[in-house]
This record gives sequence, C-alpha cells and structure tokens, in this order.
Amino acid sequence: MHLWRRRFQLQKYFLRFCGATIGNENTFNGWVKFEFFPSNVVIGHKNFFSTGVIINCREGIRIGNENHFSSNVVITDQKLNLELKMHEVANVAVGDNNWLSTGVIVASSHEPIFIGNSVIVGAHSFVNKSLLNTKESNPEGKLFFGTPARPQGRKS
Repeated sequence: MHLWRRRFQLQKYFLRFCGATIGNENTFNGWVKFEFFPSNVVIGHKNFFSTGVIINCREGIRIGNENHFSSNVVITDQKLNLELKMHEVANVAVGDNNWLSTGVIVASSHEPIFIGNSVIVGAHSFVNKSLLNTKESNPEGKLFFGTPARPQGRKS
C-alpha cells in the first residue's frame, strides 16, 4: 500500500480510540469527517469510504457490511423542526452490500431511516425515508434516485 494512502487508514484507529465500533478491512480512501459523537457510530466489515464523506451522529448510525460510499456522501441523524426551532434526531441504519453514489444526502425525518440490503442510491439523491429492496416497493430491482429518493425500474 502506498504511503500516502496509509495516512487515511490511521483514521480507523483514532475513531476506535474515540469509542466508535469499527469492523475489519474497512478502507478510507480519503478523510471521513465524523461530527458530534463517534461513540454512537457502528461500522461493519469491508466498507469503502471515499473522499469527503460526512457522518453527523448524535443518536445512532449503524452501517452494515460491504457498502460503498462515494465522494461527498452526507449521513446525518438530525432534522431541523421549523415549528419548534430545534433539532430532532432519529437513528439511521444502512444494511449490507449497498452503494451510495456521489453527493447523496441521507437525513432522518421524524422516524428512523433504514436502507435495506443490495440498494443503489443514485447520484445527488436525497434520502429522507427508509429504502427497502422488496418486491412490493421495487419489483424490478434495487435502484433509487431523485429528491426524495424513489424506486426506479423499467416500465412495461
């Protein structure tokens, strides 16, 4: 491994020191910014984080195994309640074998967000509710994109 790439790998050890639970064989290809409480973050095995990923955690963010986070992905468990002028929090969970493309924003609403298994979220999409890869919600496959992210598939 090149020396310039090893400096990003040191971030795993720092996050573990701060209380985050991080599995094995995760790759940090750039600096991943963890805001607020890294101790509330759980990351599984064999995930890939590209440059500019921001994880903003107050309540709890759980990331499964073998996920790919492209550059400038933002995951936050906060939402501003305009009526009360304060932040509300809800847990965010990402399943296994997912790909969040460039510029995806995952921001919780009033209920927790769960991104199921084998889901692809298209570039510059906004996820504000759970995305599940089931026959009822997306019979053709597992691609979601748009603002807010919706299932996409072939029309017969």
